[in-house]
Amino acid sequence: MLAATVVTGGAHIATTGTAGTIASATSKVHIAIKDQGNGQTFKGKMSIQLNYTGAFDSGASRVQPNELGVTIRGGQSQQAVAGYDTFTGRKGKLELTFTGVDLTVPGGKNGLHAEYGTWHLLAGASTGVYKRWTGSGRWAAVTDGTYSIEWDGSVTR
Repeated sequence: MLAATVVTGGAHIATTGTAGTIASATSKVHIAIKDQGNGQTFKGKMSIQLNYTGAFDSGASRVQPNELGVTIRGGQSQQAVAGYDTFTGRKGKLELTFTGVDLTVPGGKNGLHAEYGTWHLLAGASTGVYKRWTGSGRWAAVTDGTYSIEWDGSVTR
């Protein structure tokens, strides 16, 4: 039985078996997830892009946020937030956990909030093509009764 591994720039690209078929392949790519929905139910729609190209997958999203303690930083009140976001598309389910801060901004019919923080994929929680993905990144959101979140980072798949 012959096996060969191809390595390029430190990334494991492919492993071949006896018939020369690809047994596994990994690569690190940029991911951008656009997530918009209802700020009351936290259910929405998402699209996933890889390496700044068109949609890789799209479907439903479900944010599960938790408000934590309020702190004062430099005279500004900040609400700590943490939670989960689950994306379900045609290619499987992708789940991440996040932490960050929520800032209240004057204006808007329902009050405006700017939020930002970091995220990482939950090991063992994803399915389909996402099952073995790992990664992390940063996020930013604007809420006013609806929400719009951009999740950006790197994933290894």
